[in-house]
Amino acid sequence: MAHSHLPDMEDHPQREWIPMLEEKTEDSKILRSLAERVKELNTLYRASKIITQSDGNLETTLQRIASVIPTGWQYPEVCCCRISVKGVVATSPRFKEGKWRQAEDIKVNGKRLGLLEVFYLADRPEADEGPFLLEERNLIIELSDRISEFLKIRESKNELDNFKEKYRNLFGEGEELIIYLNSVGKGSNRIAFCNQNVESITGYGHEELYLMSILDLIADDSKKGMEESLGMLSGAVSCDGDTMLVGKDEKIHGASFNAYRIRISGRGNVLLVIALHR
Repeated sequence: MAHSHLPDMEDHPQREWIPMLEEKTEDSKILRSLAERVKELNTLYRASKIITQSDGNLETTLQRIASVIPTGWQYPEVCCCRISVKGVVATSPRFKEGKWRQAEDIKVNGKRLGLLEVFYLADRPEADEGPFLLEERNLIIELSDRISEFLKIRESKNELDNFKEKYRNLFGEGEELIIYLNSVGKGSNRIAFCNQNVESITGYGHEELYLMSILDLIADDSKKGMEESLGMLSGAVSCDGDTMLVGKDEKIHGASFNAYRIRISGRGNVLLVIALHR
């Protein structure tokens, strides 16, 4: 009866069994590398989800991000991290500074606002950057960018809330239609918020209006003139003119407008004040 047995040097000449072992070793390396990439992508996904679901609270959001970051590194059992932004410091569980460190600045509009640090608390085999992989350098850069985007959005929202409060009376009283547009220029004058008068005259609810461009409320014969006027604000502080508003019921309203260029978070925006002709 024949017996199966493991290959040995007598069964397989060296020229045959060495390539077999090398092939298995190479396959193992590929599988390990793929597993690391999956971990990194999963960490990015979890951090992005935290940011998307954030209510804007800086400390809570950074703390949640810090808690997931170590899972993306090759040796999570000895990995911890610290995020420092504007005096707020968030750390992963059991944090302490280690001998090995990766760090990346957190910047908004070119200004350094914080720092993301990853530590290993024990020695690990030499890799591309001490014990860290080149892919982990790319990961920390990407995570820093995600945190920067969160800070930009948060800063813009805070400034917008302050703007609303400052002009609360303007938006709540009077007969004028007050519309705030989120940018200056052709094709990008989307409505960010408006007063109740806009809803009353146009027949659109605020949820509908906030998905529309101001040009969606302008009659066809007046669209070009409004677009040109708003385009002028890239080089001027204000402009004015006459226009024709069109509501949900397609009723046309003659009106005069004044448009003012303002800046929030370094970006051009427009405050539009419209008075209907009586």
